[in-house]
This record gives sequence, structure tokens and C-alpha cells, in this order.
Amino acid sequence: MYILELFEKRKKEAAVARLNSDNFRAGDTVAAHIQSEEKSSKPFVGVCIRKSASTALLREVIGNEAVEFIFPLYSNVKFELLRSAKVRRARLYYLRDLKGKKARLKERYKRS
Repeated sequence: MYILELFEKRKKEAAVARLNSDNFRAGDTVAAHIQSEEKSSKPFVGVCIRKSASTALLREVIGNEAVEFIFPLYSNVKFELLRSAKVRRARLYYLRDLKGKKARLKERYKRS
């Protein structure tokens, strides 16, 4: 009986994690809040270059240096959608070669 309860608990946790990770896609600006013991941790805010079934690759430009992190979707990372962009690809690796205004993406507007 204990195994069934544990299985149901993990199934519910996976459903909650799936809801947390399904609200963004490639091209969106996302803030990744890493939940840890430190309460004053700064979120990693970057453009989602690639999103697969279990990971998301976020890119942030700090000064003149670009930083990329791969975040697992089903972990203690909470994703917050900040802006949506209109893109025509699922993998935006071409953004690595662009700088400044050329690296901007058109914003996607929702119809009301």
C-alpha cells in the first residue's frame, strides 16, 4: 500500500512540475528562480534558446559576456514568464552570433 501512495504522490508532483514548465517556449524571456537555503538569491533572467522535454537553455548577456545555463524543468527551479517573442524556430542558436540591437526579438502580442 505504501508503494501506491508514494507513486500517487510522485505523479502529482510531476503534474505540478509540468504545469510550471509548460508556460514558456523558445524565444521567451524567462526568470529562473532557484530555490535554495539562501532566501536572497537573484533569479537568472534570460532568453530561452532551446526547450526540450526535460531541460531549458537560457542565455543572458551580462556586460559584454554571454552566460548560458541549462536548467532541468522537473527540479526545484521555478520559471516565470516575463515576455513572449515571435520566433519561427525551435532552436535559436543564431542569437549567439548577434549583439546589441540585432539580437532583439519581436514581441508577441496576445489577442483579447
